[in-house]
Amino acid sequence: MPDEKHTHLIHAAMEAFLLYGFRRTSMEDIAQQAGVSRAALYLHFRNKRDVFRSATAVMFAEAVERFQAALVPGDDVAETLLRAFLEKNGPLTERVFASPHGAELMGTGLEVACDIAAEADAKFIAAMTTYFSAVQTRLGSDGSVAPDALADMVLRALYGVKEPGAATETYHERLRLLAASVAALLNA
Repeated sequence: MPDEKHTHLIHAAMEAFLLYGFRRTSMEDIAQQAGVSRAALYLHFRNKRDVFRSATAVMFAEAVERFQAALVPGDDVAETLLRAFLEKNGPLTERVFASPHGAELMGTGLEVACDIAAEADAKFIAAMTTYFSAVQTRLGSDGSVAPDALADMVLRALYGVKEPGAATETYHERLRLLAASVAALLNA
């Protein structure tokens, strides 16, 4: 687990990346954003790519934790799923979408940290599989929808509704529609 100073540096780096994009952000920019010297920054990270990977790892770890906490069996399925979907992406995702560098940052994430994203995706799928199984048991479903296949499809759909530059309201409406659709399928 990163210490407080490391976490501060990661959050400062996220701010710098949002301001300048990955390509234009320098280690000096990150150091200035964090209020430390470049030398101090290099004590924690080898280079800008290492900073970005660390920031991505923290972002995904926080997202998995929020997502798992939001999937509470027993509550309204559509509302629970919408809450979990919003928690998965969190406010940072919306800031990335709003940034003029959003598409670049998302592309860099795929290029530099796809292994970190894949590990988090497996955790999202596992959490949804457990949740969907619990919902099916509670509703007395015939099990015609395989929870693991549904979880995989929903995760892919969550990636599909992301669109850098899209209005927050549009994004939230897409999430609402997805949550309602999955809830209807589980309730069928």
